[in-house]
Amino acid sequence: MNANLTRGFIIGGVAATVLHGTASACTVCMGDPNSAAAGATNSAIFLMLGIIGTMLTASGGFGFYLYKRAHTPIPPHIELVEEMGEENDEQSHA
Repeated sequence: MNANLTRGFIIGGVAATVLHGTASACTVCMGDPNSAAAGATNSAIFLMLGIIGTMLTASGGFGFYLYKRAHTPIPPHIELVEEMGEENDEQSHA
């Protein structure tokens, strides 16, 4: 596994060194920055960043909700029912 990873990095490095002149950007990146296509591309990028930010915020909020819920005390009526259940179990075993 480690030899394959090393071999892949070597092949990738050699390919990047040899083929550096053939790589070129798309027409949106190399074209006029004031064109409609460049504006649409920028808007799409910010939309995707917004969606990612929203999902990360929602995941963090849900985790915080679970944390708070796990650390809340048991309501008195449920605690009473649990104690009554324990008393019944002790009486039935005696």
